[in-house]
Amino acid sequence: MAYIISFMIAYLGYRVTGYDFFVLLTLISISLDIYKDLTKYFKILKRYLIYAKDKTARR
Repeated sequence: MAYIISFMIAYLGYRVTGYDFFVLLTLISISLDIYKDLTKYFKILKRYLIYAKDKTARR
């Protein structure tokens, strides 16, 4: 829902002013959100892979 509102504000800002600043600001904020979510996912995946290793193979 927040993404839809963000896109609407960016579109309205672009239509009123004619500047791409609003569109770029929206794309940057969404890409930062995606980056944060992916880093959380990769931390969880890394933790799982560390604990899932076969402990008997180590000597």
